[in-house]
Amino acid sequence: MNALPDKVRPPEGKVSLGRMLEIHKALWLPVSLGCIAITGNGSMRAWLMAALFGGYGILWVLKSYTFFDRSFYNSPDYQFSRPGIIANFLLISIYFLYPIVAVLNTAPLAPPLMALGVLLFLLGGFFHYAGDAQKFYSLAFRPGVLVTEGLFRWVRHPSYLGELAMWLGLTVIAGPTWWLAWAPVAFLLLATVIIGIPRKEASLRRYPGFEAWKQRTGCLLPRFPQA
Repeated sequence: MNALPDKVRPPEGKVSLGRMLEIHKALWLPVSLGCIAITGNGSMRAWLMAALFGGYGILWVLKSYTFFDRSFYNSPDYQFSRPGIIANFLLISIYFLYPIVAVLNTAPLAPPLMALGVLLFLLGGFFHYAGDAQKFYSLAFRPGVLVTEGLFRWVRHPSYLGELAMWLGLTVIAGPTWWLAWAPVAFLLLATVIIGIPRKEASLRRYPGFEAWKQRTGCLLPRFPQA
């Protein structure tokens, strides 16, 4: 049995994207609570956003010490000098719009919207974290083999699907009529659909059977096999 992979220490003067993301995600709950404290808006919308947005950050930090994305820590492509890390930190700070919009939006949160937002967030969380865990352990114990079982039997990028569903859930809770609440979703689509997925699929083409797997699965939306 192969040993589980570990994180590689980056070269002197550089920081991995994974380490920066740990710090960023750890701030999500404090920032959410800070928005409530500064504005004095302790509405259901604001507290629910703090729980979900902050909870996502805590789960991400926990994930980084169990089934982390190896490329974020070990790939030279994701190791940056201090200016690069600061630039990336500020770029993804667009996600802080969620707790900001939630406290600025003083309209009551309608129960159907609350239910829809939580449902999307929970379903997305399953695909996001289960997909990352399956990929991590599959590649650890079967290196060099294309992952086509489990969630990957239906959809090629379950983690991206899950993250998108979670972000849509947060947008619904923050206020879907506020255009600022859609900015994180737009950024996520740019980072995943426009940039991330083409790069990943170009890399996956080196595996035998990729084209057949691509034909029978969905890219972001699951394609279930016919009976």
